[in-house]
Amino acid sequence: MCLFVLSRLAHLTNYSLNKAAPNFIPNKDAYTEAKGNKWSLLAFKDFLKLNGVNPVKIMGDIEEIIIKTILSIET
Repeated sequence: MCLFVLSRLAHLTNYSLNKAAPNFIPNKDAYTEAKGNKWSLLAFKDFLKLNGVNPVKIMGDIEEIIIKTILSIET
C-alpha cells in the first residue's frame, strides 16, 4: 500500500520543487559545499571518502549503469 501520493508529473529529487519545502536549507557559500540540501559533486565524493566508500568505484558503477541503460534501448 502506498503511504503517499505523488504527482505523475513531478520528480522527487527535482530541485525546483524541493527548494519550496519549508525545511529546505539553501547552500549559500561555495566554500561550504556540503552544507544545505544541494551539494556539489565534489562535496558528495568527499562525504563518501569520509565514510569509507570509494568514490572512484561508485562513479565507475554509475557510469556502467548509464552505458548499460543506453545499450538496452539501442535499436
